[in-house]
Order: sequence, then structure tokens, then C-alpha cells
Amino acid sequence: MRNTSSDVELRSSARAPFEKRRAQAEKSGNDVRTSFHSGAAISTKARGIVTSTPDPGSLTKVIADAHAAGIPVILMNTEDKTSGRDAYVGGDLVAIGHRYAQYLVDHNFVKKGDF
Repeated sequence: MRNTSSDVELRSSARAPFEKRRAQAEKSGNDVRTSFHSGAAISTKARGIVTSTPDPGSLTKVIADAHAAGIPVILMNTEDKTSGRDAYVGGDLVAIGHRYAQYLVDHNFVKKGDF
């Protein structure tokens, strides 16, 4: 798949806040490591890993590798109970979806036959 100029611009603009935070952390003397999926965080002996999972099961092996190295892993935003993570920080997305769907029905934003 070919990158379009808008893809490159989007990725560049999405990285800007991260780069700013990295510079702030480095200035404070903290170390910033971001390559969890490639194993870099494990091989460099990070003290902990906080990440978000793109889909269920995709991080199970990497989390097991981190644990074997004595590194705790916290998932945020998207839960994967079967991943072996040490903790999850975020909402119950299924419950949130149910509540929002009920809100749409209760306020007549959807009607029978819409789905």
C-alpha cells in the first residue's frame, strides 16, 4: 500500500504531541521508550510498560515476554482480559456502548428498522 501525502502529513501531525512530551521527559532526566511491540522495551529492561492493545490477543505473547523479564504491563483504553496484563485503566466499553444505544432509542434518534 502506498502512502499518500495526506497519510504522511497525518502521521507527522499525530507525532508532534508525542515528540513534545518526549523532549519534556528527556529534559527532566526521565527515559522515554516506545517500542514495546518490537521487543525494545523488554530488551532495554524497562521498569514498566503502559500500552493500548489494537485487538484481543495481539499482545499476549509480548506481555508474557515482558513478564518473563520481570516487567509489569498496564493496558489502557482498550481491555483484553486474556492478555495477561497486570492492570487495566479505562472504561467498560461494552457497557458504555449499551448505555449510548439505549440513550439513542430513548431519545428517538433511532427507530425500529434502522438496524
